[in-house]
Amino acid sequence: MTDPLRSEILAPTPSYMRSTIAVAAGSVGVLALAMAFARLAHPAAAQAVAVVPPVEASTETPAVIAPPIAVQEPAQPVRSTEIELLFSAGKTTFMQLADISGDGIAMPRHGKPRLVSDDGVETSIASVQAGNVPVSYRRWLGQRVVVDGTCTANVTGFAVVARLTGDTGYAGIDDAHWTARNVLDHGHVTLAATLDACTGTFARDAALPAVIVPKVLDGNDALAAAAKQQLLASSAARDAQDDWTEYEQKGDWWQNQDVQYKTVIVRHPLTGVTWVSLHAFMERGCGDPEVNVWGLFRVQPDGTLAAEQLRKLGDLWSVDQLVDIDGDGELELIGQPWLGLDNVVTRASGEELTRLELPFFGCPC
Repeated sequence: MTDPLRSEILAPTPSYMRSTIAVAAGSVGVLALAMAFARLAHPAAAQAVAVVPPVEASTETPAVIAPPIAVQEPAQPVRSTEIELLFSAGKTTFMQLADISGDGIAMPRHGKPRLVSDDGVETSIASVQAGNVPVSYRRWLGQRVVVDGTCTANVTGFAVVARLTGDTGYAGIDDAHWTARNVLDHGHVTLAATLDACTGTFARDAALPAVIVPKVLDGNDALAAAAKQQLLASSAARDAQDDWTEYEQKGDWWQNQDVQYKTVIVRHPLTGVTWVSLHAFMERGCGDPEVNVWGLFRVQPDGTLAAEQLRKLGDLWSVDQLVDIDGDGELELIGQPWLGLDNVVTRASGEELTRLELPFFGCPC
């Protein structure tokens, strides 16, 4: 007979384990009772019943997933290629808004035209009420604009304006003189805004970033000489030489006394980059060879020149201004074609952005 266990050899059960043992005992009892009922109901399946140990509850703290942090993109500079060309007639400055000639907008309802003659340019002007202006252009009324980057004016109204120069005989009409009506019929017609101040070449809505006009630098003969050397060594100069030879001219075109070289050196106020523009050309008459080449160079930190453009200037025969229209650090050109009548804005590559036309009725030769 086994001796009863002595109390002194039994270790006391800690309080924190008593509830655990009780739960475990209760669980075993419930499981045994369930198995007994299973044997009574299905004796043959009793042997296949396996005892699955209870799954312990996880004591780990659930991970907290932080919401993604929104990364704020840096503000991009506001850029615009919007530039409007200006002209004057009858002591009024007009800003070209849209082309009515050709495939432009439809002619709006307008008042009776009047004729203004200024220095050989004939201008027909007919006022347009704001309510008759296409909706997309009405916003200009009352707007402030900046002219040539220096002068501020307000838009005071609208007009249909037609312009031309030359003689009626070359227009194929029987009229001996230009009138408000025949100029409107044969001139280049635009929808224009009237300004209360300023004259100049171009304008932009004052709410937009200003067109950047780089500062002109004087007196750098070394840069001018380096630009000339690169331009004359270019394929554009060789193409001009081929044209020169084809017209049976003697020697090299660049040594001809009639060839002019126009060098403009500017510094961009935002980037600090210095640019050199060199235009080599010869005044052309009918039957003369075409000498009209241009180079644009970026001054490197070591003072050398990197050619950005070396090409024939194409439709332009003058480079009157170098500007940065959209604030990207690159330059655009404002100039005129051969007869010097139109004003044209192009990228340095030659892509035309806008043009103010002045048709010529006459013989250019």
